[in-house]
Amino acid sequence: MKEQELLTQLKARKLVNDEQLAKAAELRKNMGGAARIVDILVKLGYVKKTDLNAILAEESRETLMPANVGNLDIDLEAMSKIPREFVEKHRCVAFEAGKGKILLALADAQDLHAAEDVQFFTGKLVEAASAPAQKLDEMIRKYYERPEEERAAARLAGDTFMQADPLHVARALAVLLIKRGVISKADLEHELERMKQK
Repeated sequence: MKEQELLTQLKARKLVNDEQLAKAAELRKNMGGAARIVDILVKLGYVKKTDLNAILAEESRETLMPANVGNLDIDLEAMSKIPREFVEKHRCVAFEAGKGKILLALADAQDLHAAEDVQFFTGKLVEAASAPAQKLDEMIRKYYERPEEERAAARLAGDTFMQADPLHVARALAVLLIKRGVISKADLEHELERMKQK
């Protein structure tokens, strides 16, 4: 739910009035415009966090569909761009959902701000869905058990690299290393011969 929609809901339920909204908006302006008005309303004590969560829960029940994450492929490139602390805190996993899009599975159906943050991290359109916390925790653990080299490769090259035939990847890397002068063809041939003898 966008902030303006949330503010409209708060006002419609008489949980906040125009004067309180104006004061929160003024404070936000004085703070440089980075804070959300809703967060300021909570800090000022005008709105209870429980009331806010109740509205978000209602909205999420109406709009956030459950995802069968067991049948989906993790978007390795997207995951590599989301900070680990964020993934673990929000208990979320990004899945492939077509070119330029991801499906973000969330353990907490009320944590809709996470989707906005993930869109910022990845630069991809995000569709949010709910999934069982236990299943997501397991997938997060398995993702971070992957070797750092594999996750780093996803950051650099995306899913195409990760799904490529390892033999093709090795050949492409060898050609690049020779072209860029990192190694000579003779050095590479020598190393391959040495490996054969082991």
